[in-house]
Amino acid sequence: MKRFTKHHKTAVTLGVLVALASLGYYLLFQAVFAEIAKTAEILDEVSREERLHGTVVANEKTLVELQDDLELLDSFFIPADGVVDFIESVETLANNRNLTIDVRNVSLEEISNVPHANLAEELRMRIETRGSWQDNYNFLTQLEHLPYHITFSLSGMQNLENTEGILWQGSFDLTVLKLK
Repeated sequence: MKRFTKHHKTAVTLGVLVALASLGYYLLFQAVFAEIAKTAEILDEVSREERLHGTVVANEKTLVELQDDLELLDSFFIPADGVVDFIESVETLANNRNLTIDVRNVSLEEISNVPHANLAEELRMRIETRGSWQDNYNFLTQLEHLPYHITFSLSGMQNLENTEGILWQGSFDLTVLKLK
C-alpha cells in the first residue's frame, strides 16, 4: 500500500475542513432562513393587528360622530321595554285634555317586507276617547308631535248628546314602531 504524502494529508484535511465549513454554512443558512420566516410571520401579524386597530379606532370615531344621529333615530321607536310607558303617556295626554280614554286593544305585530324587520315590530292600539270636539282634536295634535313615528287613523267621531252637554266619542287606531 502506498503511503500518503504530506500533500495528500494536507489535501484531505483541507477537503474535510471545506466539507465541515460547507456543512456549517448550510446549517447556519437553515437557521437564518427559519428566523427570517418567523420574522416575516411576526411582521404579518403586526401588520394585521395595526390594520385591525386602525379599523377599530375608525369605527369608534364614526360611532362618536353618529351618536346624535343614532339617538335621533332611536327616538322614533318605542324602547323594547317601553310599551307600558307609552300606553301610560297616551292616557296621560288624553287625561290632560279632559278626555276619558279607553284602550280597547293592544297588539304587537311582526313587520314584513322591510329590511332589518328583525329589529322592530309594530305596536298597534285601538283607543276610544270621550270629550269635546276641541279636546279630541288637541289630543290628536299632541299625538302627532310625540317623538315617535306614529301613524293613526280615525275610525270615527260620533256626537253623543247627554244631559251635561255635547260630547264626542272618537275611535282611533294607532301604529307605532317598537324595538324588539
